This record gives sequence, C-alpha cells and structure tokens, in this order.
Amino acid sequence: IEYKDIVSLSFKFKVPQIFKFHIRKIYSGKLSQYENSYQRLLIPIENDFSFEIFTCKKVKIEETIIFNGLIEIKLDNSSFHIYKYENSDAKEKYLIIESLQKVDFVKFKKICDSIILSFAFMTGTLIQNKNFYQTSKSIDFSEIENTLYEKKDSNIFKRNYIIDPPKAKSYFKSINKYEEYKNYCGTISEETFSVLISTINCYSIFERCCRLMTEADNNKQYLTKAGILSIALETLTTLISEKNAENIKPIKNKTKSNTFRNDLLNVLNQYIEDFDEETTKILTSKINEINRPTNSKKLAYPFEFYGIKLSRKDIEILNHRNKFLHGTSPFDESELNNKETELLLIIGHLTFMINALILKYIGYKGHIINNSAVIQHRKNLEKTEQLFEII
Repeated sequence: IEYKDIVSLSFKFKVPQIFKFHIRKIYSGKLSQYENSYQRLLIPIENDFSFEIFTCKKVKIEETIIFNGLIEIKLDNSSFHIYKYENSDAKEKYLIIESLQKVDFVKFKKICDSIILSFAFMTGTLIQNKNFYQTSKSIDFSEIENTLYEKKDSNIFKRNYIIDPPKAKSYFKSINKYEEYKNYCGTISEETFSVLISTINCYSIFERCCRLMTEADNNKQYLTKAGILSIALETLTTLISEKNAENIKPIKNKTKSNTFRNDLLNVLNQYIEDFDEETTKILTSKINEINRPTNSKKLAYPFEFYGIKLSRKDIEILNHRNKFLHGTSPFDESELNNKETELLLIIGHLTFMINALILKYIGYKGHIINNSAVIQHRKNLEKTEQLFEII
C-alpha cells in the first residue's frame, strides 16, 4: 500500500486493538513484476447490461456457451477480449477484459480505461468502481502471479444507446423505408469499436470530449448539461477543423494568400508614422490572421466534411452554443423555470450533433438515434424529426 492511496485510517487502543483504513489501491508483489505478462481486469457488477449493439462472438465459460457474449478488439497489434462472467452459486457478476498477448501493465491499464470510456459513450453504462487487475504467465490464467486492486467512482447503469439496431429496423419498416436503409441498421463492428477505443487511447482531446459526454449524461441540471455539451462540441469541431485547416481557409491558394497578406502589410507600412506602436501591433496581428476562417465556419465545416445533414434547429443551436459556454442561455432569466422542455430539446440536438461527429470521425456508417426526436416522442410533442438518422 502506498501512502498516497490511503483515504482515511483509524485506530482503537482498547482490546482487541482495531486498525481500520480506507484505501484507493493495494497490490501484491512489486509493480515491476506486472510487466510482460498476460493481463486481466475484473470489475464486479451489481446490475446486468447488454452487448446487443455490438458485433459479438460466442464464448464458452466453464460448460456454458454464451452467444453474442464476447467482443474482440485489436489495438497496436494486440488483441483483447471483453466479456461478462457470472458465478450463480456465489451470486457474483463481473465484466472481464483480458489481453491475448503479453503486454506491459501500464499499457494494459490505459487501454482498459479507454475500453470502459468507449463502452460508456456508446451505451450510457460506465463500469469502473472496483478494479481487480491480475497478471499471469499463461494465457488461460491457470496461475495468478500478481493482483492489484484500485477503487474508482461508482458504476453507472443506464441504457442510453447511441444506436439501436432492433428499434431502427422496426422504425424504418413503420415508415416504409426499411428496404432503402436495411444495410444501415447493423451493430457496431469490432473494427469500428476498436477504432473508437484506439482514438480515445491515443488522443487526449478526443478522450476529454468523450468524458464530457459521460459527465453531461449524468448531470441533472439542464443548463449545466447544455454548457458541458457545448464545450464538448466546441472541442470536437475545433479538432476536426484544425486537422483540415487548409480546406476551410477563405483563400485556398497559399501563394495568393501570402501575396494578399504581404500587400496589406505594405499598405499598413505606408501609415506607420500615423499610428502608435500598440495600434500597429494590433493591425499587424489582424492582417497576419486575414486568411483564418470565421468561428461559424469552423463550427459548420466538420458537418459539411462528413456529410452530416443538420436540421434548421440544429443549425440555430449550433450558432447559439456560445451562450451556454458563458453560463447563459437563449432565454431570459425570468423564463428559465418554464423552459424545461425547450432546454431538453436543445440538449437533444447538441447530443445528436456530437454523437454524429464522433461516429463519423471513427469511420462509422449507419443509423444513429436522433435524441431530440426521442424527446418529442416521450413528451408527446409535435413530431418534426425522424427518430433515427443515417450518417
């Protein structure tokens, strides 16, 4: 036990002497012994959850074969299995993640964090509370060499899917569009899920965005939730726009852009004696940034780039997200108490836009739940949008 992992401790001097402590982490052996081993993570789960939106393989646990019970992912030339295990006699359930090759513990731990966050983003279920890491020199874990326990925040069991294949099929059948869209009603493939995990694992900005989504999903204050989602949307659109910076500049030709900028600087130089140093500095900075796209262009471009069709309301909310970033809203303070439904719909639009961008970023092609349409359906409001969209 390391000192920094002790949360609290108490000691009673009476007989029998009792020593109590709460810890975040405890482990056997030395951490150096955890390297170059087969790695396993077990997390006890108190409620059941489903892998139904993922493409799965069958898995045999003891004498029982579970169909659609195992997800296999591949990262950095390594493979990992994700599955659930239940001991009926002991009444214990676990989520288990295992490496199929020997990997270093620190790398495995980071990949597990990325898997858990990716699963939470796709399903709404965040499994993280009690983490038991095990190492072994054999792939079947017949002999456990080391064990490390780490305490994190509570598990969150919510069915908040981004896609829903069975319901998508039923919906498109109900509006007579199933034949047109049947190839878009599948599950998340192992390849796509692996890309999501890899992207979260490799890019801290992308990881932060997904964590913001999870945080917003579990925040009950609508105004705060809209603010968190606006930050996530700004983060994501900035990331995508900066990766495609040359494509969104007003003047695409670099030579012409440089010539235009230099001509403006020459004009400024003609007035150098008429301006003080601070004014000249400000104008020079503005001219040097003359070919930068506007904020509205940087926000809109990612949707254009991925071919994501936005509704009129999506665009309106996209252009007003700045109010939520600064802790305000499109409504007067006196109106806020009566705007719960409107705020919910705004949250739905923001969620859909972020989910669509993240899925397209990882190469997904298929259906996606339209969150604002779901709210219209649940609140028995006028139906202005489809329950599912194709991206």
